[in-house]
This record gives sequence, structure tokens and C-alpha cells, in this order.
Amino acid sequence: MHKFQVFYGKILSPCGVIYVRRGVQRDCLEFSRVYHNLDDDVRRTACLIIEAERRPQGPYAISTPTSLRSFLEIWLVRAFFAWVDRLVLQLLLLLYWLRGTTTVAIGPEGHWSLFEAAHPWQSFSLKFPTIFSKHIGSGASGDVWLSRDGKYVIKVFTKQDIAENEANILSTCQQYPGVAVPTFHGFYSDGWRFAVATRYVGSTIGPLEDAAQIQRQQLLRTLHTLHDCGIHHHDIRPANVMVDQLGVVTLIDIDRAERIHGECNNCADLEVISLLETSTELTVPDLFPYQL
Repeated sequence: MHKFQVFYGKILSPCGVIYVRRGVQRDCLEFSRVYHNLDDDVRRTACLIIEAERRPQGPYAISTPTSLRSFLEIWLVRAFFAWVDRLVLQLLLLLYWLRGTTTVAIGPEGHWSLFEAAHPWQSFSLKFPTIFSKHIGSGASGDVWLSRDGKYVIKVFTKQDIAENEANILSTCQQYPGVAVPTFHGFYSDGWRFAVATRYVGSTIGPLEDAAQIQRQQLLRTLHTLHDCGIHHHDIRPANVMVDQLGVVTLIDIDRAERIHGECNNCADLEVISLLETSTELTVPDLFPYQL
């Protein structure tokens, strides 16, 4: 690239076409490979940036400004455009709010997707404007994003039936205060993806056998109450049990839950219930110290 004094190039390979770009005012090369999935339905682009450890020497070397002034100018320009992008996004959300439509923004900085409230569940009002910009996890069902204020999370699904099942179960659980599940804050869609917004409830609890007895009691009561209501979770594991700073336990990831009338054959919940019953002094505590 430096030898021929060019900024762009294209390499043909058995893996596809690789585009190479020399960074302007930076000692780096950017490689972008465009390829197709095996089913030829989805086109994706992978980008790799390689930083040069030293400047190229010799007659073909091209000098680039690296002074502190140039660095500050580039940083200020990027910061300005990022600020404009956030301002435009907030104004857009305000227009939707004035129109009476509950809309949230999900995605990394500069790559937002707008999700509007979708039926059949009417959304609860979130603090305006609600922007979910921090990606905190991925699972088999979808991606989880945290709001800027750290109060809410939203889980984005690609399959509508799974998202609707979680929204339906969470909405039903709001009728039972003894069930420690996240507070449901709405069902959203951007046209082809679906999202369920809930209250942020903390971090994972870790191994259940190492949890405090009162936390095991809370989880045990929640499972018994769910089963009494005909709801079976079917995916109880430490990654789906959250605990906040006060030690309050919350059961998340309800997308695989089922409504079952009567006994559930080979129910995965029963093994966890049995483990909790043998590791705690009380099967179901008479006093539950937190009203969730």
C-alpha cells in the first residue's frame, strides 16, 4: 500500500473478496472480508484492523501527521459527531413520545435500532428517553442490553413465539407478589425482531450450593409458587438466577417456561427443588423478607 502510494486495494482469495484500506493519518491497515453464509441468505462483513508497530521507511514511505494537535482534532471531530448522533436520537424518541408511541433505542453507539411498543401486551412507561446501549450478554434465545441509566434491561429475540411466551409468562407473574421474577416493562418490535423489557435485577448468583440459605429459600418459594400457578421454568441454572446488592434473588429467562396443568413428567425443575429442599432447613419459609 505504501509502495504504490494507494489507500484502497482488493484481494481475491478462495475465501472471498478482501478489501484493504490504509488508515488516513494513522499507521494501520483495515481488512474487510465480505462473505455469504452457507445458505446464501445472509451477507456479513468482518473487519480486522492491524496497527503498524513502526512507520514504513525508505523511498516509498509516506509521512502522516502524528502530533498532539492532529490527534486532538480527530478526537474532537469524532466526539462532536457522536454528540450530534445522540442528540438526534433523543429528539427522534421525543417525537415518538409526543405522538403517543412508546419507542426505545437499542444498539451500540451510532448503530441504533428503534423498537416500538407491540401488542398484545400494552407497555408500561419507561423513563424517557430509554436507550439501551450496553450489551451485557448473549444466549440461545437472544441478546441482552442494559439501559444507560442502569435501571432496565431488554432482551432481543429473533423468534416471535419465544419472545411472546416470555412476555406472557412475565405479565402473568405480576399477579403473584411471591414470585421473584423481573418486573415486566413491555413488549417491543422493530418489524422483524422482538424485545422484552424488564427491570434490572443484578448479577448471577454463582453455584446454588454456595448461596446463602435465605437466598435458597427465596428461590425455593418462587419455584413452588410458579408450580402452584401451573408455570414450569425448565431452565433453572446459576446463570438464570440473579441477586442484587441487598441479596434479593430473582429468576430470569422465562422464555422456555411452559404452562402445565397437573404434574409435569421429567420436569427439570424438580431436580433443583429437591436439591434446594435438602440443602435448606426450611422447605418453604413461612416468612418471606422481601416484597418484590
